[in-house]
Amino acid sequence: MAEPLMDYQTTAHKLGIKLGTLYSWVSRGRILHIRMSGRCVRFDPVRIEAWIATQECEPRELEVDGAAGIAASRRAPSCA
Repeated sequence: MAEPLMDYQTTAHKLGIKLGTLYSWVSRGRILHIRMSGRCVRFDPVRIEAWIATQECEPRELEVDGAAGIAASRRAPSCA
């Protein structure tokens, strides 16, 4: 049997983020969600786990501009 769908609060807790952040991610289409009706949104725990696994990025590398002595961060290509 499939796991029950999660609500906003349960999903935010699972992700370790604020509830407002999750609302923002949903409105921007940044996270997988199921819109049951106009305001009723749910999250599939199995798909959320798979989504989490795809969010991993390579660490940034710092380059120092020798002339100015300023460090600039560069993202690895996989996070661009």
